Amino acid sequence: MSVMHRARPGAHWKPAAAIVMQAVAGVVLAVLATGVSQDLVRDRARACDGGLRMPATGFWLGWLGAGLTVSALLVATLRLRHRDRWSALDYALAMLTVLALCFAGFVLYTIYQDARPLRSVCFG
Repeated sequence: MSVMHRARPGAHWKPAAAIVMQAVAGVVLAVLATGVSQDLVRDRARACDGGLRMPATGFWLGWLGAGLTVSALLVATLRLRHRDRWSALDYALAMLTVLALCFAGFVLYTIYQDARPLRSVCFG
């Protein structure tokens, strides 16, 4: 006679919450990287110097944010692969991690675009 293991109610939320927290942390790091990039654009305009370089923290924060969201997506994908039935929570989790990854990827793209030196910043 086999005994079936029953999960506690709400136990499936804990791994999902950890994945969501990881994706949110990636988005927060990407937002911080955006702030570094915007500071560079403001400093270039204020100093009329297009040769100012992007601080290394912009790249670090951008890549850490993208890395966290990629790992959250991988964990969510592995979680979904080992489930027989997908719930609404699983679909929402997958969509949230994909959106977080898209945002972090866009932030990385803009950081590299802003890092390029400009010839002329001030006109006139």
